[in-house]
Amino acid sequence: MIYCISQLMAGINQGNEPSRKIRFKAHDLLVTTNRGIGGTEYKGLRKAFERLSGTRIETNIKTNGQEIIEGFGIIDSYRIVIDDPKTKRMVELEITLSEWLYNSVIGEEVLSINHDYFRLRKPIERRIYEIARKHCGKQKRWHIGIENLHKKVGSSGSLKKFKEAISHLVKHDHLPEYNIYYESGNVLFYYRDYQEKPAIQAPQDNNRPSLKPDTIEKAKRVLGRHFDVYAIEFEWLQWWEQSGKPELQSPNGAFFNFCKARMEKIQGS
Repeated sequence: MIYCISQLMAGINQGNEPSRKIRFKAHDLLVTTNRGIGGTEYKGLRKAFERLSGTRIETNIKTNGQEIIEGFGIIDSYRIVIDDPKTKRMVELEITLSEWLYNSVIGEEVLSINHDYFRLRKPIERRIYEIARKHCGKQKRWHIGIENLHKKVGSSGSLKKFKEAISHLVKHDHLPEYNIYYESGNVLFYYRDYQEKPAIQAPQDNNRPSLKPDTIEKAKRVLGRHFDVYAIEFEWLQWWEQSGKPELQSPNGAFFNFCKARMEKIQGS
């Protein structure tokens, strides 16, 4: 279903007239969602749409002393084109979204997702991405306590196991769109592309400290995979401004010490 919605959103972003009917190749769906392309996968795909067509959602709204109960499906219908009746290999799919789901997408009530989302193997990682996409979005960063995130994810595992999963994400840094850090009981999400936006570039200032390329490289080695060096540079410049823009005898040394202090804080937590 997520793939179908992403196809609709892609068409809208390209300026196409939106429609409740979405057509796509079965092969494209399987490849994009990181699945195999054998007979078993095609059969599973057909069963998935059979389940979707039977899925119903019920809402109840209380207003003016009355309760209104409404039920509707996720999709109204689906159509499968099979090129060889013997192999039952499907070629093309056509899905008609329900009015409720279609209107939610058009009204931007449904978030678009990065295509690399489908490459996340673990359900817990997909859920963490969904939460980051909702709460962090495209702003610079968002943070949440580890216990609250554990509750939001809805993981049935222990908090200890959840912390291990977060540490794995931090170490491998493979969450789409976001860098993730774990520091002092808080999980921080940084939107990767934020640094490229002019709106967050450090203000132009003739006295603003400038760093040598080799300083950035040394800082990367100190920070490792825990932090994005450019995000830390931006924070350091913010700190410098908030401190009254003091004259620094050695900007490169000051930044390097700033990075080391950040790492020592993590290691001591």
